[in-house]
Amino acid sequence: MFKPKYSITDHIACKLMDIQQACTVVDLLPLPASILDLLKKESMEKTVILSTKIEGNTLDEAEKRKYLYKDSNHDEEQEVYNLMKALEYLDEAEKRQLPVTEEFIKKLHAIIRISHGRRPRISEYREVQNQVGSRNASGFYLPPEWKDVPSLMEDLVAWINSPETYAIPVPIKAGIFMWQFLTIHPYMDGNGRTARMLATYLLRRGGFGLKGLFVLENFYDRNIAEYYRRLQLGLHHNYYFGRNEADLTPWLEFLLKVWQKYSRKLPRL
Repeated sequence: MFKPKYSITDHIACKLMDIQQACTVVDLLPLPASILDLLKKESMEKTVILSTKIEGNTLDEAEKRKYLYKDSNHDEEQEVYNLMKALEYLDEAEKRQLPVTEEFIKKLHAIIRISHGRRPRISEYREVQNQVGSRNASGFYLPPEWKDVPSLMEDLVAWINSPETYAIPVPIKAGIFMWQFLTIHPYMDGNGRTARMLATYLLRRGGFGLKGLFVLENFYDRNIAEYYRRLQLGLHHNYYFGRNEADLTPWLEFLLKVWQKYSRKLPRL
């Protein structure tokens, strides 16, 4: 059973209040529907451009914009198109208030993953060992063995949907889910893009949608070194040496600081 360890420090509590206040302000903004739709479209496009940059896509912004709505046989161009399709899928899912289930995650990843030809309806979890980064290099991480992935993912999804988590502030739940998903690393690739999208979806579905004007990747991108450092939490590179007992407070403090900065900017739109 997944039971995350964390504390709601004074810093975290203040950031939560700031984010909640910003959400209230933005929800009351008298934006015409046409303007709101345009701003949401721009936010989605910017999210794709920056998220693919974070994952190492070498196309420049102008090249990426060509393939936001256009399929391609080139992997980096396809990555851009797929991510936009995934955002459209999440936008529709939010309207229907779909819960985050394992099937939901597998459908999302099937859209995100780079594949040519007939696309599978869902992506099954990996069946081999993977790793993050190069051995003996900074940021190297060895995720759990593939045979443990199904039970770990089942526990994570059970936790996010458990009645016991209803009282946990939504940004805390989204941050924990994001960290644990990246820790499990259930797929050979696309884990970062999927995790960030799921965290944003949880925020939006939980009432922290800020009218869909999220471009959180702006702040991940600007703080990328700190983003990866905080994910590591100074822990052993091997999953089985303390990851399941990690105190996630430092990660949550960083993430909520990022989200707080973002939320403070939106009311000026």
